[in-house]
Amino acid sequence: DGATPMPNRKGIAINNASNVIIGTNSDGINDASEGNVISANATHGIEIVGGGGSHTIAGNLIGTTPDGLTGLGDQSPGITIGGNSVNNVIGGSTAAQRNVISGNAGAGVRIRSTQGNTTVTGNFIGVDKTGGVALTNNGDGVVIDRSPDNTIGGTSVGERNIISGNSGYGISVNFAEAIGNSIQGNYIGTDVTGTIGVGNSLSGVYMVFAGASNVIGGSTPGAGNLISGNSQRGIFLSATNGVVVQGNLIGTNATGAAGLGNVNDGVFFSGSGNNTIGGGQAGAGNLISGNGGYGIALSQATAIDNKIQGNLIGLNAAGNGLIGNSRAGIYTWGGATDNLIGTDGDGVDDAGETNTISGNAFAGISLSSGSNIVAGNHIGTDVSGTIALGNSGNGITIDGADSSTIGGLDVGNVI
Repeated sequence: DGATPMPNRKGIAINNASNVIIGTNSDGINDASEGNVISANATHGIEIVGGGGSHTIAGNLIGTTPDGLTGLGDQSPGITIGGNSVNNVIGGSTAAQRNVISGNAGAGVRIRSTQGNTTVTGNFIGVDKTGGVALTNNGDGVVIDRSPDNTIGGTSVGERNIISGNSGYGISVNFAEAIGNSIQGNYIGTDVTGTIGVGNSLSGVYMVFAGASNVIGGSTPGAGNLISGNSQRGIFLSATNGVVVQGNLIGTNATGAAGLGNVNDGVFFSGSGNNTIGGGQAGAGNLISGNGGYGIALSQATAIDNKIQGNLIGLNAAGNGLIGNSRAGIYTWGGATDNLIGTDGDGVDDAGETNTISGNAFAGISLSSGSNIVAGNHIGTDVSGTIALGNSGNGITIDGADSSTIGGLDVGNVI
C-alpha cells in the first residue's frame, strides 16, 4: 500500500555504475507515473558511491507516502552521492521530473562526491507535494561536503528548488574542497508561492570553511534566490573566503514588496574575508530587508576586505518604501576591518555600487570595530537619494572603529 513500513537496509544502492535512471526517463510518455516511492528504509533512500556517474533521479517520492503528503522517512539522508561519482542530476525543470525529498531522518540530499558536478533542480525538499506544508527532513535540506562545482537550482522557474521546513540549514556548504558551487533561483524558507514562511530551523544558507568561488545568486535574470522566513539568519558565512552573493531577496516575499523576515540577521559574516555582497553591475545588488536582526553584520578580526555594494537594505524592491531590519542596516564589530561599504571610486560601475540603507530600526551603519570605508551611499533616503526615508537612529554611528573613512573624493555619502 506504500504506507506500511517494510524497510530494506537501503532503498537503492548504486556502486561503480553509470547512466542509471531512477524514476522518469523524461521521454514525454507516462512521465508522471514513472516515479518510485522510496521510503521507510533503515538507512539511505538512495546511495550512489564509487566511480561512474551520469545518473538521473527524477519524479520520485523519497521519504513520503504515495500521496506525497505524509512523512514515511528513510533513516539516513534521502539521497547521498559520494565517492567519485560525477555529473549526476537530481530532478529536472518539469513537474514530472520533480522529486519530493522530505520526511527523512537525515538530510534531504547529501553530496560528498570528490568529483562533484551534481545538479539539484526543480525539487521540493522539506515540504510536501503541494509545496506549501513542512514535511521536515531531520537535518539540512541540501548538504555539500568537500565537493566542488555542484549546482543547486537554476535560472528558470522550473529549475527552482523549494528548500524549506528542514530541521537544520536550508543549504550548507562545508570545507575547503567545496569550491565553485552555485546556488541559484531557489526559494529557501518559504512555500512555493514565496509569500508564506516555511522556515528552516537554522539559517537559510550556511557556508563554513568553504573554498573560493562559491556563488549565492547572480546578476543574470532568475539567478537570485529568495531566502526568507528562516529561524536564524538568511545567509551565514563562517571562516569562508571568496563568496559572491548577488541578486537575492533576503527577508522579503518573492516580489520584494513586503517583509517575510529571517528571525535574525539577513547576512552574517563570522571571520570571513574577501567576499562580495552585491556589486555595481545591473542585477547584482541584493534586497536585504525585514529581518529580525541586522541587515548585514560583520564580526571578528578576519572579517576583512569584504565589499558591500549596490544593495537595498531596509527598503522594498522599488527602493521607495520601507521594510526595515530590526537593528542597524550594517554593523561591524569584534575586529572586522578594511571592509568597503559603497563605491570604490575607480570609475567602473561606481553609480551601481551605491548602497541605499534606510528605514532600519537603529543606525543605518554602525561601526564598532576596525578601519572601514563608507563611501558613495544613500543613507536615510529612497534609492534616488532625493526623498527622506530615515533610519530610526543615526545615519552613521562610529563607536570604537579607529581610522574609519566616511566619504572620499567624488564619492561622498548622502546622509
